[in-house]
Amino acid sequence: MMLALLLAVLSPAPAIGDDLPPPPPPPLVAAVVEEPEPVFEWQRATAETAVGTLAAAGLTLLPYQLALKPMAEGSALFGSDAASTAVFVTTFALVPLAVAAIEVAIANGSRWYSIGAWLPALAALAAEGLVLSAYFATRNGATIGTEGASNGGDGVLLAGTVGVVPAVTAVLINFMKTKR
Repeated sequence: MMLALLLAVLSPAPAIGDDLPPPPPPPLVAAVVEEPEPVFEWQRATAETAVGTLAAAGLTLLPYQLALKPMAEGSALFGSDAASTAVFVTTFALVPLAVAAIEVAIANGSRWYSIGAWLPALAALAAEGLVLSAYFATRNGATIGTEGASNGGDGVLLAGTVGVVPAVTAVLINFMKTKR
């Protein structure tokens, strides 16, 4: 009995309101978050151009130096100038498509803007067509597969493919993108 009395004296008294049920949780209210106004994304545009240039360099320089340049300077593929020209043009037609796809993927990572894939691909192909036209114009009329055919045209071809085409594609992407 004495132990029960001692425990009753030493135990804390219940606080006022301890016998009430807990209050219900607050209602879920959607918080309105103010989105900042979309701005021109200079970093993304620069990244598009830089990565496009690196992709074009990787896709262009090694195959050109190893296979296409010797073919263009005298050793025709399969003994045919037409086959050599077809392989040459096809190789340089695939590069802008890959560059445009990479740049569109970077551009569509934006949280404010998006762009379709067909317009940059078309612009890249048009730019590469101009580069190839300039290349063939600087060859002094020599066909692919003839000796000494690339008289100075290599610089036009490689600089245009690696530098101009990715830049034109990135500029077009950044002018034609739409808000999400």
